[in-house]
Amino acid sequence: MLFDILGIAWEQSQALDAAKDAYKQGKSIPDIARAFAAETDNSVDDKIAEEIEDLLTSVAEWAKTTGVATVALSVKLQHNIPIVVKFLRDSADKLEASQPKAEAIGDRVAVTSANIASLAEELLNRK
Repeated sequence: MLFDILGIAWEQSQALDAAKDAYKQGKSIPDIARAFAAETDNSVDDKIAEEIEDLLTSVAEWAKTTGVATVALSVKLQHNIPIVVKFLRDSADKLEASQPKAEAIGDRVAVTSANIASLAEELLNRK
């Protein structure tokens, strides 16, 4: 039992040293985890190293896909910006041109509303 504990302690010490060396050499996180796992007889360490690598690979693939989509969207936006700007300018010009007509309609609505209010008042007063 004592020898088993000492063996595990020695193995963990060697594994930590291997991980530290990999870190000092600028290795990637999966390589550091693999260096640790290679120094132990424990299969759990190997599984953890695999899971770390799978996770980082998934993140890298997601980042690549997101980057490609962002570039494609940027290119489409850059291509369509002149069209959008022209549309907005044309719309602003149309709104500006229609302003006098809208004001005239507003004035007519105000007069009509006043006439309706006056008629309603007359009808109420006839009782």
